[in-house]
Amino acid sequence: MSLVWWPLTLLVLLVAIAGVAVLWWRERGRSDGDAVLAAHTDRLTRLPRYRAALARLRLRLIALGAVLALVLVVGAWTAGRPSRESSTTPEARTRDIVLCLDVSGSMTEVDKAVVERFSTIVDGFEGERIALVFFDGRAVTAFPLTDDYEFVVERLDEAAAGFDGLSRGGTDPAAGTYAEGGSSLIGDGLASCVLAFDRKGEKRSRSVVLATDNMVNGPQVYTVPEAAALAKESDIRVYALNPNPFPGTEGAELEQAAARTGGKAFALEDEGAVDGVVDDVERTEAAKTPKAPAVTRDDRPRWPLLLLSLLLGGYALAAWWWRR
Repeated sequence: MSLVWWPLTLLVLLVAIAGVAVLWWRERGRSDGDAVLAAHTDRLTRLPRYRAALARLRLRLIALGAVLALVLVVGAWTAGRPSRESSTTPEARTRDIVLCLDVSGSMTEVDKAVVERFSTIVDGFEGERIALVFFDGRAVTAFPLTDDYEFVVERLDEAAAGFDGLSRGGTDPAAGTYAEGGSSLIGDGLASCVLAFDRKGEKRSRSVVLATDNMVNGPQVYTVPEAAALAKESDIRVYALNPNPFPGTEGAELEQAAARTGGKAFALEDEGAVDGVVDDVERTEAAKTPKAPAVTRDDRPRWPLLLLSLLLGGYALAAWWWRR
């Protein structure tokens, strides 16, 4: 335990000592001119009862003086703000998640389920960041990676309302994603979501939650395997909600692409597919980066104040009792 304001403690003690010294000096120099002289008092002072009473008086004065000295010391200690310091090195959880949602017409219910599910778990995040990207013919970032969870929940709830229709007061998730000559461009959408990650030089756990109907219509800059390779190169796992997981179909390509990144594909027809994606993402070990050491100060006035109260109470009670 240390004193934050130790100079104040020292000052209080010095002032008290100086005050006692001044009082002692004044008493020592006081003249006996006002004293009343009496003869033959030595007979009185030799009486056993007198000596016993004088001894008791001296003992009481010494006891009161000792209590006052303790009050002074404890009061100075309390004034110095006793506290305890501790140094900790906290860790920042550095998991990044990008929700990558195909907003073509067939995906409304699935997209809504994804944003609603993540809206419920964001409050349990501790340092993780999340982003939301919509895509169809082109990709639009609803919000970039952020750990402002109040903002995230607000935007996710708006998106969920938007998937129900603008009449419900939500924003239109498809706004800006239309492009002539193309829809559900999964490769380009996934590549855009991969490029949404920042801090490339830091060790972080990175995941893309990709929801798509897997029905590509139009030319793409990136194919699904090329976008998956881009994700793997950046150590980004892809978790896909796959509507067609059967071998020999386009669904198999998406499933293989997700597995290549260390992620997984889930069939949309499976009950609890969205929960399965969330559980898998949460099971990924978030990279932990130590922050700068933090020094915390915990004030500990309880015992000094309790002791000071007991001493003052004891002094007042003893002084009252002995004056009776």
